[in-house]
Amino acid sequence: MALFPDGRRQIYLALPGDLLDAPASDDLGLLHLALVPAQSADASALLPAMEKAPGSSLTRAWREARHAAEARHIRQILRLGRLTACERTASVSCGPAWPPA
Repeated sequence: MALFPDGRRQIYLALPGDLLDAPASDDLGLLHLALVPAQSADASALLPAMEKAPGSSLTRAWREARHAAEARHIRQILRLGRLTACERTASVSCGPAWPPA
């Protein structure tokens, strides 16, 4: 969830198995909240290991997960850009599958 200076909030939904990174900047006001029991892990110890072994399975999996997350983010931005204000409002209550194709 992102908290804006004017008090508004933006909720971002993540699915089980999605990787949530720490925000790139502390001034973004992002929070990670879970509606169901969830586990978190500090993966910072893995970064040096991935740098030492750029061809490892872990490094490839991490890179693929990052690319998939970025692709989802870009598709969502493009989808929202095509919608009218009314359609964007409806997509909040109906989910990202709205409007029907």
